[in-house]
Amino acid sequence: MSQGKIVDYKNKISVINTKLSRLKDLYVDGLLDKDTYKKDYVRLQEELGELARLSMQQPTVPAAMNRILSDVDDFMLTYKILPKIKKRELWQSLIRSIELGERPGRGKPYTDITVKFY
Repeated sequence: MSQGKIVDYKNKISVINTKLSRLKDLYVDGLLDKDTYKKDYVRLQEELGELARLSMQQPTVPAAMNRILSDVDDFMLTYKILPKIKKRELWQSLIRSIELGERPGRGKPYTDITVKFY
């Protein structure tokens, strides 16, 4: 999975379940032989299992983030009215780590700051 990209596994799983249903219909209607049905069924079940595994590994987007993303016209207003705990939840769900680079001396600003996202 590429960094920062959220994949819609729920939709992909739904598509495969639809294919499984259609495959069964073709077999029941006699339009598909048993060997072809078994081969395709096993392949689709493996894809389904892989998608389920990948979906469990993907970080979830919190409800606060969904509200902000869906409010294209007034992001700042939506963010400002979020309770402090929801703002923290939002940032913690998006940022994996913050790394501070070298500091030239006491009281001086850091030279490099790296933010890594999920």
